[in-house]
Amino acid sequence: MTADTTQNGAERKRRAKQQSKAEAAAQPFEAQLEDLEGIVTALEDGRLPLEEALSLYERGMQLAKMCQDRLDEAELRVRRLRVAPPIDGAEDDDEPIFSLEDFDTDE
Repeated sequence: MTADTTQNGAERKRRAKQQSKAEAAAQPFEAQLEDLEGIVTALEDGRLPLEEALSLYERGMQLAKMCQDRLDEAELRVRRLRVAPPIDGAEDDDEPIFSLEDFDTDE
């Protein structure tokens, strides 16, 4: 195998990985989570060849990061959209006043 052949193979793998990441990012959150659960199940089974297990693990880590990023973004949106209580002495406008509050999952 020549250096050019090895380099072309590595480039094809890199492009395929980028395409796979882009496709995963375009998926709805629920589909990403379902894919991640499938990967976890396959890895827990323990019957995959090492290279396939490593590849799935990498894909799972990418999906986990994408899911966490989406959850963080959703949390931030909720925090931003919480309506603030009216300010004493302020004029009563039709537009609500919004404030950034901590997100509390116990509410």
